[in-house]
Amino acid sequence: MGFHKLLNQTTKTGAILISYITLVLNTLSSVFLTRILLRELGTDEFGLYQMVNSVAHYVMILDLGIATVMVRYLSEYRAKGDLEGERNAAAIIGVFSAVGLVLVVIAGLVIRANIGGIYQTLNEAETAISRQMVTVSIFQFAFTIVNHYLIGAIQSYERFAFSSLVNLLGIVASFVLTVVMVKLGFGCVGITVANLLAITLQMLINGIMVFGVLKFRVRLSRWDRVLVKPILGLMLAMLLQAIVSNVNSSVDKTLLGMFSLKEDVTKYALAATVLTMFNTIPSIVSRFFQPQITRLIVNQASPSQLTDVVIRVGRWQFILVGAIFGAFLLFGKDFVVLWTSKPAIAPTVWLIVVMIMPANMIPLIQTVCISIMNAYDKRIYRSLILFGMTVLNIILSVILIRAIGPLGAPIGTVIAYFLGNGLALNVYYGKVLHLEIGRMFQSIVRRTWIAILIATLVCAPFILIQRDSVWVFLLECAAFCAVYAALLCKFGLNREEKVVVAKLLRRA
Repeated sequence: MGFHKLLNQTTKTGAILISYITLVLNTLSSVFLTRILLRELGTDEFGLYQMVNSVAHYVMILDLGIATVMVRYLSEYRAKGDLEGERNAAAIIGVFSAVGLVLVVIAGLVIRANIGGIYQTLNEAETAISRQMVTVSIFQFAFTIVNHYLIGAIQSYERFAFSSLVNLLGIVASFVLTVVMVKLGFGCVGITVANLLAITLQMLINGIMVFGVLKFRVRLSRWDRVLVKPILGLMLAMLLQAIVSNVNSSVDKTLLGMFSLKEDVTKYALAATVLTMFNTIPSIVSRFFQPQITRLIVNQASPSQLTDVVIRVGRWQFILVGAIFGAFLLFGKDFVVLWTSKPAIAPTVWLIVVMIMPANMIPLIQTVCISIMNAYDKRIYRSLILFGMTVLNIILSVILIRAIGPLGAPIGTVIAYFLGNGLALNVYYGKVLHLEIGRMFQSIVRRTWIAILIATLVCAPFILIQRDSVWVFLLECAAFCAVYAALLCKFGLNREEKVVVAKLLRRA
């Protein structure tokens, strides 16, 4: 596919392809960048960066889901052929975006002024560096809001491939600029400057596309109160989702920064990076089933039929996450050592990941349920449940960190995740969506869990081998995958899944 065609195509094919490339590249970037930063900055300064970055990113909950809101309402007016309504809606959303931008700046300035009080363990020099980082981050977050507005306009024109390509470019630019800044000796501040430059580049390219190529125009012809109400409703739902997402991703690092040492923050940040990669991989499978879910619900599918779809997708997701968990259980410590070159921190990072992974498995094998909630326009209820889970996570983590030390953070997270994702959401899925929860879980793990268990036990003796190179590590992982694949083919997969695998092998 030529570059020109890729930029101008309106189908989602190119966007999906680029999204998968972006996923792989983003994962590799996280792995290699973490290793570089640990080597160049050291454990303490890397921990300082994670501490300040985690609290600074809280202000991005004020983004209000601008891109999603733009796509939702501009697409509707464009489908109706109402150019004036489209431009008016863009202007109204622009007003709310401007309000969000101002709030982001104010929140950032408040954090900057109080960073020493938030992290009382910092010395004078570290506090000064932290303030510089927050100052740069304020500009980064302000530009991010503008960029999200532009992305919303681009995607409302269905230029998904272009949007994905610019995102890919941003990842590459951020990686290269970060390495350059750190190598030049700018430390933590250099990382934030690199991120600022990367988002500025994306914003400029998207701006040229929106106003230069698409000839997008904004004009406030009237303050449409009928339109304002649903826009605010969707923004509220997105705000709540952003609060949950941002807090859950950084709350433990923030609390450890407040009550523990920077080295503990570094350990948790490394574990969080592994968990982020773990959470992303199975989500790839569910994307292919969104159209099918929509058609089923439009055609008034029964709860039993919807449960069947959740099971069909969930089994593939469990096959993936189960294998990852088994492999990390065996070889995770060695992976952390090879990744970070820090043998002393590997056991703690491994333990945190192994504790949280099982709790994360529950929502990861049920991602189709989110699509069902979206189709029924009930996403806000999931956000409310997860918000309650987040509050519980904070309370438990604070109590447990003070009581037993740094490991209290992941323990609190595990308890909150099981109660929120495991119990509360599944009660909702059963009582409100009428999904067959018992049959769902039983069918998803049927026979597959045995293949995971046996593969882990068969390969367990490998942990006794002294690993002195990445090649030994890769060979052991390959052996685990081979054993696991053989067990799946023998009895783990059902007849339908074996047909799918056979078709894929024939195409390959």
